[in-house]
Amino acid sequence: MYLSMISILAPTFLGVGLFRSLPRELRILAFFVFATCLLEGVVYVAWLYNVNNLGMFHLFTFVEFIFVSIIYYRLLKSIRVVRYAILALGLFFMTASAYILFKQEYFDQYNSTQRGIEQLIILVYVLLFLYLFSKRLPEERHLLKPYFYLSIGWLIYFSGTFVIFLDAYGYIDLSRFLNWSVHSVLNIFLNAIYFAVFWMAGRMMRSNR
Repeated sequence: MYLSMISILAPTFLGVGLFRSLPRELRILAFFVFATCLLEGVVYVAWLYNVNNLGMFHLFTFVEFIFVSIIYYRLLKSIRVVRYAILALGLFFMTASAYILFKQEYFDQYNSTQRGIEQLIILVYVLLFLYLFSKRLPEERHLLKPYFYLSIGWLIYFSGTFVIFLDAYGYIDLSRFLNWSVHSVLNIFLNAIYFAVFWMAGRMMRSNR
């Protein structure tokens, strides 16, 4: 658990160091990493003092969805139908989340429905980006390489966390230990992806000067 929590520090520090040299989409990712680091700290402090921190889980889902949506909107906005689809999916997610968490009074309780909806929508973004990436010319693919690896990271992470969502609703049966282990490994993996993406993008920007 602790290794999973502190693993966010590596991409946070690298993101701070390389921030000025990152392209705009990865600056947005860096802001998301900074926000994640802050929320992880708040969750840990709340846990130390036995304060209910489930509201932070739902808040993080909102934050994560907004940042990921902005990144893919910027990457794919040249295609009008994709731009409108991202806006429509974003509106659907925000509306569904508001109903689930506030109308049904789940904000300070564990409810993974919001998270499941988010995972499916982001997987749509990822698959769409990877499909369009495969249609690019080789030189264009080279420039988009950090986003390719980021998308592969999100594909693995959100597919894995969707398995945890299925376990929460009884569609599959994982032990509590296995559930937390899978979550921790995926979290460490994703933070390693963020670190690698920042490092790769910073190196590419320096080589292009």
